[in-house]
Amino acid sequence: MSKSITFTIAGTPVAQGNHRASQTGRIYETTKGHAAWRMAVKLAAVEATNAVDFSGAVVLILTFRFHRPPSHLKKNGELRKGYSHAKVTKPDLSKCLRAVEDSLTDAGIWRDDSYVTRIAAVKEYHANPGVVITIVEIEEPEL
Repeated sequence: MSKSITFTIAGTPVAQGNHRASQTGRIYETTKGHAAWRMAVKLAAVEATNAVDFSGAVVLILTFRFHRPPSHLKKNGELRKGYSHAKVTKPDLSKCLRAVEDSLTDAGIWRDDSYVTRIAAVKEYHANPGVVITIVEIEEPEL
């Protein structure tokens, strides 16, 4: 039987991947709130996994949820024409994914994010911003 967990982290997802070099040559992350978001994901993952060891290949399923801007809605709360539930503005989905993968590695969920062999990720508007994470270990067929 394969192992799996699902957990949610509340808060606005933050992307990872924009780096700059200081005058002293130190490389740093430029995205505001990046460190706090990574720590929130790491702590939630440690609590949710409760010593579940993912030692094999895994599928990572992510739903990134963002607040919808008020400009998308009519006064009666209905969605304006031309807007959908998909978030097609920044941050980039791949950069949001990178922050979560690295946080899960830091949490010890797997030895390295190279264990992730399949990904399903969505970026959408939702009343409760955050990310829903599902990790499923893939069972290897017996030969």
